[in-house]
Amino acid sequence: MTDQGRHLTAISIAAAVAIAGSVFKVCDQQLYMIAAAIIGGEYGLARSAPTVTSNNHPVTINQESRGQG
Repeated sequence: MTDQGRHLTAISIAAAVAIAGSVFKVCDQQLYMIAAAIIGGEYGLARSAPTVTSNNHPVTINQESRGQG
């Protein structure tokens, strides 16, 4: 799963938990806290993830001898 897919999945789970808390009105404060923890944790993981940079530039080496003469 890509990072974007993981982020969207976590946010949708948090949204579902918050909606469940507002619809059922059972332990709604705890469900809001769980949703906030999921979103906060996901934000923290996204901010602490290492940035990967790729350098895919083609490299050519000139092996032709220069006139050392």
